[in-house]
Amino acid sequence: MRASAIAIALCLLSAGQSSDAASWRGADASIKFTVLDDAGAPVTNAVVVGHFASPYGKDYIGDRFDLRTDTNGQCLVVGRGFTFVSGRVAAPSHYYSSYKVSLGDKELTRKSGKWEVSEHRLVLMRVRHPVPMYAGQITIGPVVRNPGQLIGYDFVVGDWVAPHGKGVHVDMTFQYQKTILRSDRIEIKPRQDDVRGQVARTVEMPLDVDISMKIAMPNPGDGMIKTKQQKIGEMVSDYQAPEDGYQPTVDLFSKQRQEKRHWPGTLESNSDGEALYYIRLRTELDEHGTVKRAWYGKICGELDKAPQYFLNPDGTRNVEFDPSKNLSAGGLVAEP
Repeated sequence: MRASAIAIALCLLSAGQSSDAASWRGADASIKFTVLDDAGAPVTNAVVVGHFASPYGKDYIGDRFDLRTDTNGQCLVVGRGFTFVSGRVAAPSHYYSSYKVSLGDKELTRKSGKWEVSEHRLVLMRVRHPVPMYAGQITIGPVVRNPGQLIGYDFVVGDWVAPHGKGVHVDMTFQYQKTILRSDRIEIKPRQDDVRGQVARTVEMPLDVDISMKIAMPNPGDGMIKTKQQKIGEMVSDYQAPEDGYQPTVDLFSKQRQEKRHWPGTLESNSDGEALYYIRLRTELDEHGTVKRAWYGKICGELDKAPQYFLNPDGTRNVEFDPSKNLSAGGLVAEP
């Protein structure tokens, strides 16, 4: 009897806590944003828009705001807060930036009834010297459809080298390999009401699979530097590509292991969807192996996932792209 009474009391306490959590309607919050450019100077009249997240709003959107910064690059956001605020900030002659800011400790706020005033800096990169570039997207279909073959890509033409496309100059080569180490064979039977005359067939379902993608730049002096994108806004790279440190090859791999069909498996891979590659192409070296001339650019995204690329032919290391001056015919791009 005593145990039953304790159990009932615990259930009632738990129900009360759940009801209290469900009835919490947030608390007043104030956030002071300071908007600076990449040189640390305040950005006046920047547009700061966003919303407070709310479980009671449509699409989890609560109080909205649309503000302008003062001469100190500051603005004060106020509203009913639950967990975080998010939005974007923009200003003329700057690349826009996105943000998501936590309001702080929710449990302390539930007790005090108000969020602590917080301050956050938002950085906008300046539009400095965008230049015309060859810009496009690498579609890896021909590589995957021809495992084991070394297939070249031409960044100027924006296509694979013949016979897989219209490219004429091999700037980069790709070689794809897929090995099924273990699989399960299942029989698929036609439905009884099938009127197409299909017959039973056996299908191989891969369980353990190794995939590799070898990427190389065959011209002496050409190479790549792998890093990560700056995922804070429109400009995902630095303004200039590095001067040194380029490597001629990159090896990507993935290893899928699954004990049985429909069971959760494991995946080991060095492929990174947020990868950023700085590239040096069509390099000319002197007799000492020193770079005389080269084209520089960047690739936004992993090389096995149809990334976008930007190539500057003017011989400088500037990789700030002018979207109005794409040198590639019909190139559609989303990053500067």
